[in-house]
Amino acid sequence: MDKEYINAFIVGSSWPVFIIYFLLYFNIANDKKKYSNENYAILAPLYLGLVNLISLYIGKKLGLQNNLRHFLTAIFAIMTIITFVKYNNVYDFSNDEWIQYYTIVILVYLFVFNFILHHIGP
Repeated sequence: MDKEYINAFIVGSSWPVFIIYFLLYFNIANDKKKYSNENYAILAPLYLGLVNLISLYIGKKLGLQNNLRHFLTAIFAIMTIITFVKYNNVYDFSNDEWIQYYTIVILVYLFVFNFILHHIGP
């Protein structure tokens, strides 16, 4: 496998990328969560690393510039995570809490992919 793809996975699952997600996740009350902190601590970096790796692969195949690639990846990741969380009823939120969650997810993913990953990733 090309070193650039390994680097994309490592960068996507690195501390500067996932720390924001962890801080937000651990600010959600435990009685609102329907899965363990340990699962999140393992799955979140894996998900972010894989999304970044796949993004690089597709971006190279389609000849996308990095800024467009990161923006499109953020949109894809937002839709994926919101669909997964809602479909699997991961949190026990009220309607207002869901709206707040969606807003935060959108803002954080756009920031992480368009700023952090854009500046530290391949």
